[in-house]
Amino acid sequence: MLIFATMGFNFIRDYLKHRITAKTRHGTHSPFVYKLTDEVIYDFKPKSIYILLETLRKKLSNDALIQGKGTLARNNSPRLDQLIYRIAKDHRPVHIVELENASEVTTAYLAASYTSVKAGDTVLKEVTGTVDLLYIGACKTGALLMDYFYTYLPRFHAGSLMMVKGIYTNEEIKASWKEIKAHERVTVTVDLFWIGLVYFRKGQAKEHFKIKI
Repeated sequence: MLIFATMGFNFIRDYLKHRITAKTRHGTHSPFVYKLTDEVIYDFKPKSIYILLETLRKKLSNDALIQGKGTLARNNSPRLDQLIYRIAKDHRPVHIVELENASEVTTAYLAASYTSVKAGDTVLKEVTGTVDLLYIGACKTGALLMDYFYTYLPRFHAGSLMMVKGIYTNEEIKASWKEIKAHERVTVTVDLFWIGLVYFRKGQAKEHFKIKI
């Protein structure tokens, strides 16, 4: 895969380590994470929304080629976008905020699961009230990831979910991911390698999971 060629040795090492240490749904002892894995993460059944949004992906890719911009290299794979959609849909968010997301297709997948959505860095300081789902597309630095985390932390509630793409991008991001996991308000994290899930569920024992996908 192209992504392995561009990310280098450390990324490949992290990926192989994740494959070895990650569990399937049968290796989880949390009813919440087992249900999430069994019914959402491992739900590979075709859905009509996939056909619609993959048609959009093809159109946008063709338009980019016609305009001489090449393919949409920063897009997620269809499989990852569909996973993001399933997780978001299952979470039933009312208010979604997306940051650092360059992909119109991912936005469309998120939008298919929401009631209202606010997108782009321009809303970072303007969002008021609670946030049900925060999607962070691709931070380049750990400092930026932590800035987003602490900016939105007061707006997270017990039912909030933060989704972080690229948690193995570089050493800074990995260190920030570790810091987020250790925060006192974070109760459950799910490491899917390509994306990390952060939950703030009250009354839940603090646990961290690596799930193989």
